[in-house]
Amino acid sequence: MQTINPKSLPPFIQQEMDKIATMIRPLMKKVSLFYMIGLPLLILGVLNMVLPFLSAEFSSISMMARVVYALLAAVGLSLFRESQFLKKQMHQIVKRYIAERIKKSILIEEHEKTRYVTRVNKQKQMDLPLFFHFLTEEHKRKEHQYR
Repeated sequence: MQTINPKSLPPFIQQEMDKIATMIRPLMKKVSLFYMIGLPLLILGVLNMVLPFLSAEFSSISMMARVVYALLAAVGLSLFRESQFLKKQMHQIVKRYIAERIKKSILIEEHEKTRYVTRVNKQKQMDLPLFFHFLTEEHKRKEHQYR
């Protein structure tokens, strides 16, 4: 996903981005937390399980320590995988919001709405430039309608 500077966006796009951010903020916190805890635990557990095999200290590590390192790696892996799952879920929520927002528009014709929704649904991840294009087109028509 591309990084977008919110200050450079027009107000009508910024308003929609704020709505999206409000919807996914709880998931973003969970993703960050799980990733920040899970990845270090995974690395720590795996390194401490593998390094003794590479050195002469293999027999000096107790069985209990090996079990603890294996548990650390397992917990780290599960948290890391959960963060990836939540990230995909977050993308689906945004795609669903974008599709619903396009369908709700009263200024865009039905065939154009269908084309936009089809393009949004075909994408594997969220495509914000497509949504921005839709919002810009809707804004232009709104301004033209009130002139």
